[in-house]
Amino acid sequence: MYLPTRRTLVTTAVSWTAEPPTSVVLTKGIENMRNTTTDARVQLETETNHKLWNFQLQMDSNVSKVMESCNVSQQQLLTTVSDKLLQLETKLNKGLVDLHNASFTADRRLEANINESVEHLQKVQLQLDANISKAVQSYNELNERLMETSKELQLNQTTFSYQVENIVTRLDKDGGIELKLTRASDQVKDLQQRMQKISEAADEHQSQLNKQITELEAEGKTGLSGLQQITSDLRTTLTSNVQTLTNLTSKTELRVSELEKKLSTIDNRLKRLETSTKISLEAIRSNMSAIFRATPGVQCLLKTGYVWYLETCFKLSTREENYTTAKAKCEADGAHLYDVKSPILDEERIRFAIKQAGLPLYINIWVGGNDLEVESVHRWSDGTPLSPLYKLWGGGEPDNLGGVQDCVVINVTPVQFVLLDERCSASYRYLCQYDL
Repeated sequence: MYLPTRRTLVTTAVSWTAEPPTSVVLTKGIENMRNTTTDARVQLETETNHKLWNFQLQMDSNVSKVMESCNVSQQQLLTTVSDKLLQLETKLNKGLVDLHNASFTADRRLEANINESVEHLQKVQLQLDANISKAVQSYNELNERLMETSKELQLNQTTFSYQVENIVTRLDKDGGIELKLTRASDQVKDLQQRMQKISEAADEHQSQLNKQITELEAEGKTGLSGLQQITSDLRTTLTSNVQTLTNLTSKTELRVSELEKKLSTIDNRLKRLETSTKISLEAIRSNMSAIFRATPGVQCLLKTGYVWYLETCFKLSTREENYTTAKAKCEADGAHLYDVKSPILDEERIRFAIKQAGLPLYINIWVGGNDLEVESVHRWSDGTPLSPLYKLWGGGEPDNLGGVQDCVVINVTPVQFVLLDERCSASYRYLCQYDL
């Protein structure tokens, strides 16, 4: 395979006479026209891509603002609802705690008062039992003393009667009976007075005993009355607390019902807002998709390193790689090695890519053709045939020099744009093509 070098071209140019041939002049004119056309087309393409890119940025900014506004409104609404719910829940919990504390305090007071009353009543009962026991014991002792006194009186009366009889008998015998009768009468009176005193003492003791029993009964009735009054007061307090709890429960249920209605209204508003937001976003996405479909150059610009030129999206590599690595890296972008199927347009695109990269116009670039599957049957990346008679093949190409040239490069110089077969292990820059 023969590649013209820069030195050969320079030597050839120097060997020309002062008046170059007409073909050279035409070639330069064509080259100048091509450069002028290319520059104008590049400028137009750049301006178009720049406007499309600015439009894309503006659309992205508008979408972001719409989304941010929707999110902020929804977040503010949710925050307000959450705050109100939290406040209501706090008040409700505080009311329940206060009610629980009041009820607990009332129960404790009731229990304490009942226990205190029971203890007091037990003390009164014990005191009453002790006093009754003492009174009964005193009554029994007094009764025994009365019986003993009665027996003593009966004995004394019998003795006295016997003595009187003896005295009468003796008086009858001895005389002076009147004096002795007087004495005997005094003794009888004295004995009667003693009996009267004993009887009065017994009556007084009985009266005191009855008074003590009456006082004990009254004290017991007073203790029971006080306990009944305390119990009644506690029942009244408990009834009031229950009524307060019932009223608070009713108000709470009413407040919860109102809150549920408000929450339902808020939920409906949120659903409507969400629905309208989704519809707006879908419309924006639909418009964006339509714009992308109508302007594939925008999609191309979104891929890193790719350019849109003459209705084609492509990228020239910055490093040299072998054919296999170059093919893999293009496929990693969702692209493939460039297929040269339109000689005139493809030459303009590739020269534009070289110029944009600032590379010299003496370069080999990997493209999509190869005969790796079937020897001497070359195909492009998409499987379409690359005939040996294709007009872009260089002179004598493909020649499969040494039997190892299975991959295809495009050889670009200022005056040449041809296909050559090369060893797949060689390292060249490569051109990726992204189909839209």
